[in-house]
This record gives sequence, structure tokens and C-alpha cells, in this order.
Amino acid sequence: MVRNNRIKGESLWERNSSRVFSVFIIFLLCLQFFSGTCTVWAEEGGTGETVSLRQAVANEDIIKAYVRNAAGEGASYQIANIPVDSVRSYGLGEDSAAPRTLIMLDNSLSIPNNSRAKVLELIGALIDAHGDKEVFRLATFADDIHYLSDNYSDDYTMLKSLASVISFSDQETYLTDVLYDVIDSLNSENYMGFTRIIVISDGVDNKPLGVTREELNAKIKDTLYPIYTVGTDTGKNNDELENMFALSRLTNSEFHILEQTETGGIVSDFSKDAGALVFEARIPEEAKMGGKQSSKLTFSDGRDLVFEVKMPFSLKAGQITPSKEAVEKAPSEPQEKEEEGLPMWLVAAIIGGAFIIIIILIILIIATRRKRKKASLTTSERDMWPIPDDGNEEATVKKGAGKNNRQNFPGRINPSLLVTLSDKRDRSQNFTCKLDKDIYIGRSKTNDICIPYDRGISRKHSRLVNKNGRVFIMDLDSENGTKVDNQTVTIGTEVNSGNTISLGEREFLIRIDK
Repeated sequence: MVRNNRIKGESLWERNSSRVFSVFIIFLLCLQFFSGTCTVWAEEGGTGETVSLRQAVANEDIIKAYVRNAAGEGASYQIANIPVDSVRSYGLGEDSAAPRTLIMLDNSLSIPNNSRAKVLELIGALIDAHGDKEVFRLATFADDIHYLSDNYSDDYTMLKSLASVISFSDQETYLTDVLYDVIDSLNSENYMGFTRIIVISDGVDNKPLGVTREELNAKIKDTLYPIYTVGTDTGKNNDELENMFALSRLTNSEFHILEQTETGGIVSDFSKDAGALVFEARIPEEAKMGGKQSSKLTFSDGRDLVFEVKMPFSLKAGQITPSKEAVEKAPSEPQEKEEEGLPMWLVAAIIGGAFIIIIILIILIIATRRKRKKASLTTSERDMWPIPDDGNEEATVKKGAGKNNRQNFPGRINPSLLVTLSDKRDRSQNFTCKLDKDIYIGRSKTNDICIPYDRGISRKHSRLVNKNGRVFIMDLDSENGTKVDNQTVTIGTEVNSGNTISLGEREFLIRIDK
């Protein structure tokens, strides 16, 4: 839906300059990603299988790296440019700390009914396919995580029994916030073993004013835990699934759509970590520098794995954390290894082009941008919100106001009103709320009137305002718009008892009582 919210006297460039800058910043971030260096780098061997770091942990004495597709015997290791005397390797099942798997299930009704039995079957199959000494912990999540057991357990019969009785509930789920808190909790444990996470959900959904996907991605990169994901296909959640699968790609882990893959295939992919090797080394005193340290494993077949690991020490006075390049170019190396990336001439050309674009944008801004008036509302701005001014207040709704912002009107004397919205298709669905200030309507639980599980209704869809006993409705930039008696709401519109309010495809009859 297109809305004409242009303010008189405002140029097209002025209204879109912020968008242009946003696109440009995204372009620069992409440029940095493709031309920069990665945290983990490895060579491919003759078999075509890439050495893959699954996790690295350290305490005051030792460091452990959990690696797939690596040759175990004869490996050498260095932290920064400091060689480690000896490295021993062994299978994951021989680790002194049991490998742990946390299975997180979204048990909301958004999981399709015909997929729920297969979800529970998959959890049971994952437990049956456990590796040596592997322990599990089961949890469901909505806006918070609910663990089904107090600790990780190798009582597989009990775990399967817990999984088989999981029920599905009418609730909102916010994977981004929950996963962020789970990673924080895992970090606080300082567990000196392998830990991975399996998430089963219909996709990533952010809590309003909660953790952003960018913040979650930064948390995952900072403390690497393999995150496997299984998505359920509802037929209209492609974007949510793509965002969830991005978490697995970020940790070099497998992901699947439940309805498109046999249970055995998912279990087989998720069991590859059982073949990982553990490379353990004692940390030399001179390498105990604290913070994130670059390090490199060199395997007997000539392949290298360069990665960063958090050291639980304080940085000693006078010590400087060596860069990854210093590790790769250490004197002990027989030859230099370089990461593959864009050719330098191409990077230089892209950066030069970006610089020219910046200069052009600055010139356009200087040439076209007009001097803005003071912050007080102009007459044309007042017209955007046609609530009559009775002489004892100022209109306080400005351009852009309303979204995620409870804005009241100073000086307003409002008789208490009771507003009821009745679904015209199902009169048993009534939503009643007292209107003494403002009422927010939408799909999110943070609204005064919450209409959940209707994707045609935005999280914050519209707002009702009480103005001296008169009721006005305003659309909050919703995706599918707001109508009063089939007339699209683009500015504040007065409503009365008996009017039909359309929120997307849903129609409600409004009743207003004193």
C-alpha cells in the first residue's frame, strides 16, 4: 500500500536521503565482509573435505580444539607466534568432558499440526543416535526457555519419555532473544568440553524492542557453539526460515526443512560431529596473554586451520595481542599461506568507486537540501492529524510519530470511554478496552488490544485516541493498512459506534460507550 505522506515544501531527495544512506552503509558493510579476513580459515585436502573447527575452549592450563575432517597424528600447534611443545589428539568420545547437546523445541501452535508428530519422532531419533558419552538436555521455548530436566543426562530412556509427552501451546515465540540468553548461560558455565545446540522451530521472530539479529550474530561469532536448525514449513514463513538457517551457516552447521527431509537424513547430518577429533595442548606461560588469541593447527597432511580462541587470562603488562597475519607469517613456517579473497586491484577499484559515490551524495545534499524550519508544527503538518484544536492544547503528533511510541495530548480532558471491537465474521470474538488515553491494536502482546496469530495484522497496526470524548483512529505504517467503512486511513480519522474498522483482511464493528 502506498501512502502520500509528503509534507508541503519537502523535496523528494529530502524524504529519501536517509534511505539512500542506509543502503550505502549496507553496501560498505558487504564490501568489508568480502574483502576482509575470516575468523576461521582452513585448506582443503586431497579428499575435498574441508577441515572444520567446531569449537575451541580454554582454561588456565589447556586449550582444546574440536575439529572435523582432520588428520590426528603428528599435528603441531602455535598460539600467536609461540609454538606449543606437544599436541595430543583423541576422539570426541574419549574427552574427559562429555559432549553435550541442547535440543530446543518451539512448541507453539505455529508448528503445523501435521508436522508435530514428526518433530517428536525426530527428537527421539536424535537421542537414539547419541555418540559415545554424549549427554542431552531438552527444552521448549516461547518468549523464554523452559528446561525439561535440571541437568544434561545420558539416561536416554528418560529423555525420550520426556520428549514424547511435549505438548504444543498457544503462545508467541521469540527465538532471537531466547538464543541470546542461552548462549550467555552457556558461557557462564565455562564448560571445558564440546557443546552444541539443535533448534527446531518455524523460524526466527524478533521480540519488539528485544535483541536484534545483528546482536545475536555478534554473540554467536564471539563464542562459537555449533547451531543446527530444523525448520517447519507453514507455507508462508520463507523469510523466517531463511533467517534461522543463517544461524547454522554462521557456525558451519547443517540445517533442514522437516517436511522435505527424511528423519534419518537429518539425524545422519547432525551426527557428523561424533567423528570429530579433539586436539589438546598445554598453554605455554608466555602465551597466557588473555583476550582473543590467534592460533594455528598444522596437520600431518599439510593442511592448516587458523582460528581465534578466548583465553581466560588478564593481558600482561607490555604484551600486545599478535594479529592473525603475524601467526601466518611466523618465522617457523616453511612458506607463507594466504587466504583466498578478492584481488587487490578489484578491492581498490570498489573502494575508489564508493568514495566517488560519497562525494556525489554530499554534493547533492548541499545542492538540494533546504533549511528546515524550527521544530514547531507548521499548518500543513497539523493537517496530517485532523483532531480539532479546542484552544487549550497543542497538537503533538508530528511526522513519523505513533510507531512504537505512546504519545498523548497535553491538556486533554478526556471522559472515560469503553471501546469494543467485534469480529464481523465471528461475533464470539470481542475485544474490549478502556480508552482514557490511547489504545494500541496489533498482533504483539505489548498492545492494549492483542489480536494474535493473524499475519495480516502487523505487530503494531493502529492506534485509537480519545480527544474530549471523540475517538480517532490512526494507522501505524501497517503492512496491510487500516480502513474505516472501506475508506483507507492515511491520517487521523474519527470513528463512531457502528463504524466498520478493517485491519488487513479482518473486519471489526466498533462500539463506544461512556
